[in-house]
Amino acid sequence: MRFMLVSLLFSLSLAATAAVMETRVVDIDLDAERVMVMAETEGRVLWVDAADTAMIRAFETAVESERFIRVNYDSETGNVQGAELMNKVKRNAVPAARSTNKDIDQYNPTVFNSVQQAQSYFNTMDNATKDDSQCYNRAHGWAYDLWTQYRINSLKIFIFFTRRYIREFDYKWWFHVSPMTLVGDRGYNTEYVMDRSFTRGPVDVKTWTDIFMKNKANCLHVRYYSEYSRNPEAQYCYLMKTIQYYSTPRDLEYLESRGRYETDWVYSELKEGRKQAFINWQRYDP
Repeated sequence: MRFMLVSLLFSLSLAATAAVMETRVVDIDLDAERVMVMAETEGRVLWVDAADTAMIRAFETAVESERFIRVNYDSETGNVQGAELMNKVKRNAVPAARSTNKDIDQYNPTVFNSVQQAQSYFNTMDNATKDDSQCYNRAHGWAYDLWTQYRINSLKIFIFFTRRYIREFDYKWWFHVSPMTLVGDRGYNTEYVMDRSFTRGPVDVKTWTDIFMKNKANCLHVRYYSEYSRNPEAQYCYLMKTIQYYSTPRDLEYLESRGRYETDWVYSELKEGRKQAFINWQRYDP
């Protein structure tokens, strides 16, 4: 009887960690016994046995074709238990509207007078998020709300965790993103991250990165996505800031490789992201 109970509890534990995602794949690292797969959904890191060549080929095809792949995996370890290529291919819609704010050099972010003023707007950001909400959907919804409700032009800041860091610290994610704003004081602007999910108020960039960096590493600031993607072992982490319209790392990659500028809000993207991330998504339009 005791053996049966232990077996049942073990089975329930396995069921509790089993998860399924549909995702595009950003990159694959083959240089180890465990193959690292960087999934776009959740910014999650997945792991595949290097001996499973069929599974690896499926993920390689997903990268090459930009097709979605349905993955069965362990939510605790990230170990992939099964994968199936899908026919679905998502092409990011090009915004219909155009503006002169093509990149960060031509963009005029809002500058707050004080940290207290930034805090007052931070407090308006919807913190009723779903347990499985994706950081880029939260960040995009928050940035849009700050713009529509208060005409605040915010920035976005991405932190990229490198292969080196992921392997050394067995980290579950390869990127995170949050809105960021500026606070001016005597002619000098300081960057403050507005991450409602991980902080209680605006924090400086180093305080924010230390939340995620177990070794408190200093993250190198880069201007182009390729400076991170082509140097996965040189640093523990990279930071890249951009304007409020960019949502995912793929947007940053497309900007550099295809000259695809994000110059306005894409409402279908906002609506889909809001539904995924926020409990009260129906209150919003979009």
